[in-house]
Amino acid sequence: MNQTDAMWVYRAACLLIIAITYVIAFSEGNRTELRDSVNWHSSPIDWCEVNYEFNENVVEFWNTISGLVIIPIAGLAWVLHSRMRRRVEPRFAFCLTTLTLVGLGSLYFHATLSKLGQVLDEITICWTNYYAILLVVPKTRLEETIGVTARFLVFSPETLITVVLITPIWGLFYPIISHILTVATIILLPWAILRQFRSTSKADPASITVLKTALSFHGTAVFCWVCDRLFCHEITALFGVYPQLHAWWHVFVFLGAYFTIVGITWVRSTGDGYEATIRHYYGVLPYTHIQEL
Repeated sequence: MNQTDAMWVYRAACLLIIAITYVIAFSEGNRTELRDSVNWHSSPIDWCEVNYEFNENVVEFWNTISGLVIIPIAGLAWVLHSRMRRRVEPRFAFCLTTLTLVGLGSLYFHATLSKLGQVLDEITICWTNYYAILLVVPKTRLEETIGVTARFLVFSPETLITVVLITPIWGLFYPIISHILTVATIILLPWAILRQFRSTSKADPASITVLKTALSFHGTAVFCWVCDRLFCHEITALFGVYPQLHAWWHVFVFLGAYFTIVGITWVRSTGDGYEATIRHYYGVLPYTHIQEL
């Protein structure tokens, strides 16, 4: 079988998987659950923020609008790392697109506290981390590990479309899948970055600082998330007013995501043999500058 025929077989397999998923989803037994998933407050999770405090159409106001922080962050990453997309890895655009969807998924979830919103909030994180884990590995090293054909397939539009269409459905019916994948990819991503970083022989203090900053932001974000989830009443009693820690989780985790992007682009471009340096936009915001070959 030649490569063209194999690709058509793969496309047919993707279409079959999508078709089976949606036949199951819209079957008589599952149709009601699918429809109810968009109902407000259908998610079992309710965060510490007071519901409907500022707007009768938005359940958690601060948790909702804080999701918008990702838009300028992803936009800056897109513009400042254009050479990463053009020279090193065009599929880097996938990662930035899914990162934007993380913010939009979070916005929808906290505005409605729906079960579908919760799944989209989690699944988009999985998409972003999935592509980031693959993108940080240099091209030749990834091809040696999984093969040229497998590398082509995991980044193919067919795979992207299939993943986007089926994972929210399975996440709705089997939430444990969404939970496990989210936690697993959150753990695997820093491990993958650190592993590839250690393999490069061109580490410089600026790149180390970027990765340490990313870790600091993410650590602060996790602290906010845990406190919001476990110590809501104690913190409110202590300060007299709740400091909206879940909204701060969004801010810190998205800032950490930007620095992680800078680290990934530096590690990947260096691993592929490009001359990459950490520069600062207007002397403040770091980004990876890749020399033209």
